[in-house]
Amino acid sequence: MTPRKILMIGLLGLAVLPIALAIETDTAAQNPAPVPENLFEGKIVTVYLDDPLKGSGQVMKDAHLETIGGRWVLLGTGVSTGQAGEWDDGLTVGISWDSVTAFYVFTQAQFDEKIKGARS
Repeated sequence: MTPRKILMIGLLGLAVLPIALAIETDTAAQNPAPVPENLFEGKIVTVYLDDPLKGSGQVMKDAHLETIGGRWVLLGTGVSTGQAGEWDDGLTVGISWDSVTAFYVFTQAQFDEKIKGARS
């Protein structure tokens, strides 16, 4: 094999390598859901965020994780806690999973009990 052929094969290999790596690094396979798929099913979820300017947290139901733009996002429906000034009850809520520092998962009965205790 001539040096010219060796060089051409090497350059061809370098050109194909990024394509092969892109195919190999499938985002879904490399980045599985950060929590079990059914953890939030039928539950009320309280999420606390890492940025106090975004508020201290969010309460939602029907929560589930989806990837949007290659990032995990927790989507759900806003739930009222009965506090004055709440405006997100019933609205779709989306939170970047990267900004979540803690979360609590409640059954409806547990949530109602905690809210009742917080108001007394």
